Amino acid sequence: MKPILYDETTQTLAQIAASYTNGVGLINALTAVVTEERNGLYELEMNVFIEDELFSAIHPGSIFKVKAGDKEGMQLFRVYQITKPLNGVCTVYARHITYDLGKAPVLPFTAVGVSNALNGLVSHLATQYEFGVFTDIQNTETGFTLEEPKYFRECLGGYAGSILDCFGGEYEFDNLTVKLLAHRGNNNGVEIRYGKNLIDVTQETNIDSMYDAVLGFAVAGDGTVTNGTIQYITPNTSAPKTMIIDFSDQFDDDTPITVNAINTLSQNYIQAHSLNVPKVSIDVSLIALQQTDQYKDVLQLERVSLCDTVQVYFEKLGVNATAKVIRTEYDVLNERLTNVEIGDARTNLTESIVDSVSDEVVTEAVSAMDGAIEHATDLITGGLGGYVVISKNANGQPEEILIMDTADKQTAVNVIRMNKNGIGFSNTGYSGTYTTAWTIDGGFVADFIQSGTINAIDITGSNITGSRIVFGDSPNTTELRTNDQSTGALFEGTGVMQFETKGEFRANNLDSSDYEANHLLLTNTGTESSAEMYNYFNNVRTNDVDLTSKANENKLWLENNFTGLDVNANSLSLNSTASSSSANIRNFDYGRSGTLANRLMFTSHSDGNLIWLLNYDSTETRKNYLYFQTNSTDNQIWLSNTSKSGKIQMVKMTDNGLELYSNNTIKINTDKLQVTTTAGTMTGQTGEWDGRYYRFLFRDGIMVQVTHV
Repeated sequence: MKPILYDETTQTLAQIAASYTNGVGLINALTAVVTEERNGLYELEMNVFIEDELFSAIHPGSIFKVKAGDKEGMQLFRVYQITKPLNGVCTVYARHITYDLGKAPVLPFTAVGVSNALNGLVSHLATQYEFGVFTDIQNTETGFTLEEPKYFRECLGGYAGSILDCFGGEYEFDNLTVKLLAHRGNNNGVEIRYGKNLIDVTQETNIDSMYDAVLGFAVAGDGTVTNGTIQYITPNTSAPKTMIIDFSDQFDDDTPITVNAINTLSQNYIQAHSLNVPKVSIDVSLIALQQTDQYKDVLQLERVSLCDTVQVYFEKLGVNATAKVIRTEYDVLNERLTNVEIGDARTNLTESIVDSVSDEVVTEAVSAMDGAIEHATDLITGGLGGYVVISKNANGQPEEILIMDTADKQTAVNVIRMNKNGIGFSNTGYSGTYTTAWTIDGGFVADFIQSGTINAIDITGSNITGSRIVFGDSPNTTELRTNDQSTGALFEGTGVMQFETKGEFRANNLDSSDYEANHLLLTNTGTESSAEMYNYFNNVRTNDVDLTSKANENKLWLENNFTGLDVNANSLSLNSTASSSSANIRNFDYGRSGTLANRLMFTSHSDGNLIWLLNYDSTETRKNYLYFQTNSTDNQIWLSNTSKSGKIQMVKMTDNGLELYSNNTIKINTDKLQVTTTAGTMTGQTGEWDGRYYRFLFRDGIMVQVTHV
């Protein structure tokens, strides 16, 4: 596949990583090779004609997307060097996009556990980047401390106290996601044999570092030396080559030095180190092997990926051992693996991450899947003894097979029972209960499924307990995991979290007394969609939000109650239809359920607009109001007051004039009253007009009538 050139000025890195377009265009490269090393180098090298129509668009900093491997898929690389032309061809060098983190400063912080440490690198970046992290390592105890600012990529590995040093593991750089995996590769049964599928290869072997046994010792604070006994890697080895190890730093005042303790440390060291395996580095050129008769034996090598484990046979040394694929070269144009290096990682990786685990302390990263597989393997391969009984029916025909820990099914405790109806596993005897079973009708019952991959499965009526579930494709992933306090669940990541249901979505949160504290309900019917949310405190309802949508109306309702009382205090109602809209604010008397104190209402409809402000007394009797109205025929303002004795005074202003209404005394006290109209002037000195009802009527600016009733 041809390399694809992208323009970073028009798209973000995340958009480029997710893009399926050809970007600026395809580069007609002569060669394009991706080289990757375990926990190290990850580069793209291309030879390009300077006459290529897109060559002028390539410059240091350009982004290329290429297929970096059958497993790795499409990856982004950034150009860092372009050589001078030679015979019309330039060599373009690019590093994986995660090398951008090589100049991304991280501020000091402290974290406990691998997940918190990796996420801490992201959250403590001095500037914002588009990168994320991921790990499958189960480590929540080991601490990580960044004492001074360092570059992100530097923190990943290469110094004592780095992420790799603290937690172990193998890195996989997947576009904008840095993954720290317990084991990146797999063991697919690939075999490497000298003289068979290792023709025309470069090989280096170093047996100086091989040992047959370990002798541990420890020195106490008073200088007393305690020696362990020799712990053999291979039993009955004559004249063993023995490694001597000082375990003094593994003991303190709370851990006394004993021979047994020293021997245990020696055994642990043997388990963690392949001391009897020669250090080997095998460089296999698959291209050179393609023309040999033995190439059929090498075809399996084309299926390996970086960090895969292969079996290496040293027939002359009488040793067979496992080794990792530590370096690969992938032909981008022809989409095939061309070179693999198998063996021990070199220590002189330039501009890369170095696995810096010391001889004294070995950090072994273990994923949950690895632990489950190891436990199952130990149980089954260590399951010596036992009894296999074929049970027969009354006619002497076999009816079931029993595998038990005793020969008698009446006394057996651990039982595997197989018959025509299925297979069951019990640790409570022949009669069960069979907590793990696989029945002929397709049912599968299991307390624990601890490892492996399950594809295309429906899970119904089950409890799922675990540490993390990842949704989406990198880099846009969302992870559901146990939160840092181990008190619940946490969604985090750069992906989208989306809920889609038909009918009803409900979420309730309970307080410590199992009373409802928070409530969310989303419903949809053929005629209505609604959303309801409310809070309780100490089993008393405090707040409500309701949203309703219908074919002819939309409504929003907010309600707030008095503290400690299930009594309404305030409410806001917003309504809209095809021809009108309204807003209604209500305030209620303290302690009187449903008793209005104040109200403000806005209404707009096809024929006019309305504002209404009202004030009520403790009996919800309207005492004051201010009213504004405009419509196609008239504009009005009303101001009204009702006295405690029930008497009403009101001012009304319309397009036709000003009107005063009262069923009480109207008094005008002034040194001089003058009313001027176009018809003349009416004056009075310190006058008082008294009566139960007076009406002043103005028309076109002229007072035409004063009525006394």
